[in-house]
Amino acid sequence: MQPKGYYSVDQVKLHPSPAEALIALQNGNVDLVFVDNVMLVNYQKSLNLPVSSSYQVVGFDNLGFALKKVSKLRDDFNLYLSELGPEKLKAIINRWTQ
Repeated sequence: MQPKGYYSVDQVKLHPSPAEALIALQNGNVDLVFVDNVMLVNYQKSLNLPVSSSYQVVGFDNLGFALKKVSKLRDDFNLYLSELGPEKLKAIINRWTQ
């Protein structure tokens, strides 16, 4: 946003959590927040916040699961994903990214 002249880096504030950033937005303490869209929708529903997204960065941010390289949980998870197959996996991804 700085190169386009909207905000300079010295005007950016890091909040301890996404919830606190959204509450600061609701209370008028900040003008905008950058948050993950899936998380935003969850907070809108769970906290009943009257905030909305006016712009989404698409094709930029990828979400994923982080697991230890050597773990039974990772092996089980990979097996589950392969058993789901590409169509069911895509349906799950679409549910959470749209």
